[in-house]
Parts: sequence; C-alpha cells; structure tokens
Amino acid sequence: EAFDIIQRYLARLFPTETGALYLLTPTRAELEQVAAWGERAAGLAPAFALEDCWAIRRGHLHHARMTRGDAACRHMSAADVREHICVPMLVQGEALGILCLSHSGDTDTRMGEESFVSLVQTLANSIGLSVANLRLRDELRRLSIRDTLTGLFNRRYLDETLRREILRAKRAKSTLGVIMLDIDHFKRVNDTYGHEAGDAILSTLGGFLERHVRGEDVACRYGGEEFTLILPGTSLEIARDRAEQLRVGVQALVVRVADRPLEAVTLSLGVAVMPDHGETAETILQAADAALYRAKQGGRDRVEVARSLIVSLPGSRHSEETPHHSRL
Repeated sequence: EAFDIIQRYLARLFPTETGALYLLTPTRAELEQVAAWGERAAGLAPAFALEDCWAIRRGHLHHARMTRGDAACRHMSAADVREHICVPMLVQGEALGILCLSHSGDTDTRMGEESFVSLVQTLANSIGLSVANLRLRDELRRLSIRDTLTGLFNRRYLDETLRREILRAKRAKSTLGVIMLDIDHFKRVNDTYGHEAGDAILSTLGGFLERHVRGEDVACRYGGEEFTLILPGTSLEIARDRAEQLRVGVQALVVRVADRPLEAVTLSLGVAVMPDHGETAETILQAADAALYRAKQGGRDRVEVARSLIVSLPGSRHSEETPHHSRL
C-alpha cells in the first residue's frame, strides 16, 4: 500500500520525468524495484547489483548528463536516458535504497536546478524514514506473534486465531480441526545431550511443521515441547490422517549437534474437531489435549482422537484425565 501511494504521488510531483524507487533486498546483494512511473518506466531495470549504481557506491547523490560525458549508472543503460539523478535513501547512515529520476528528451531539464535537487533529496530522506518505520513495525509485530526458536506462531497468536477461526467456521457451518503434538522423551534428550540438543530438535521440528501445513493452516508452538496446529475446514478423518502423516514424516528428520546425530524424533499427537468435540477454543483444546495425553499413556509415537467433550476442573484448563505435568 505504501509503495502504491508513493508511486502515485511521485508521478504527480515529477510528471515530465521517468522514475523509480529501489530498495535493498533482505540479502543486501541487489536493489529491487518497488515503484515506477513515467513514459519509459518499462525500460527501467527491475533489479540490479549494488555496484551498478554510483549513488550507492559513493553514498551520496549522483547526477549524470550524457551530453557532458558524465559517468552514468549501469542500471540506466537499457532506459536510453539523456540525463538521470540517483539519490540514496539513508537511515541512520545505512543505505536502504535509491530514488532515481531520468529524462530522455532533447530539451533541457530542471534536474540541475538547486530547488529540484533539494526536493529529490528531501523526498528520498522522507521515503527512506517512512519505509524504515514500516519495516520496524512489521518486525516488532513479527516478534510479538512468532516464537524465535522455531519460527512458528506463539501461544498469544494461537489464542487470538483459534477464536477467530471458530467464529468463521460457525458462520460457514464448517468444521475446524486441531492437532496437539508433543515430542516424546524430550526431557531425556535434554538431560542426555544438553539443552543445545533440545533447542536443535525444537528448531528442526518447527521448520518441518512449517513445510507440512497448508497455506490456510496455522502452526504454533504451544509451550515447551508442545505444538498446536489449527486446520480450518478439516473433517475428523482428514485431521487424523494429517496427524498420522506428521507422525511418520518426522521420523525421517536427522538432527545433529556438534556433527553428532541425535536419536530419532517421535511424536505423540491428539486430534479434535469442532463441533464434534466442542464449540469453543477452550473445549477443543482440552479435547485435543486429553487425546494427546492418552497417546502418551498408550506408549507414545501414536495418534489418538478425542472421545468426548471435556469438563474442566475449576482453576485448570485440563480435565482430571489430563495431568499435563506428568507427560515428560
């Protein structure tokens, strides 16, 4: 949205010039076009290496006029320009991208005027600061809803999302599957190999779950070595099949610590579905949790399906059947 707004306003501010806004990619290996306008915008490079722009290489504005033999930026070669100006967007001394304007006609331009240069520099600074603030806000939001070790969503996001998805499923008269899973013998791994090994297993499992969920599914780290999957529109049979696929698939994971492979990872999983096992976030989680506990009690490395609605004891999210502390 921000780039669309920037593009429309820059086109109004510079109606006789062709221009583009480029931002550094996350790897900081190249600049990528995020907005462009003008008659020759199609000829501008969609992306280019950092060394192709003099403004980035020198760290300040670069103005090139072909008629006087100035050194042109290589990323402008395909645009057939007569004159161009590139301004780096610097935030706290670090380059974020460039604002580039060019002109291809034979008539004199205003690019060399002090007022024009001042305007372009002011805009580059303002846009750079705005983009940096947007990125910071996104990063803060990401940190607030993501678990840093596994990369999955955290418990806070799960609580918000599950309630929203339940309301959506009720309106659509649809189903909602929940899978709760727990790493078997995780305490033993920590005690035997150390917490570094435990963290490696959690991180690897997080990546595995991220790769094995649909786009509309939500994978969360519920806490400790326990994870929860929300599966919108999923029947009980499909949810059980998905859980079994995860149980089998995780056994192929190879986790290494200090070049030493750890023992194979196995999971115990509990499956519940709305409305069969509850119509609130609490009852569905409790039903899946109780099924997970039975899987643990039944020998681990297995999938269990919730039996019925769970009635919680006062002051606890678990029923008498689910003493959560005894699973390790």
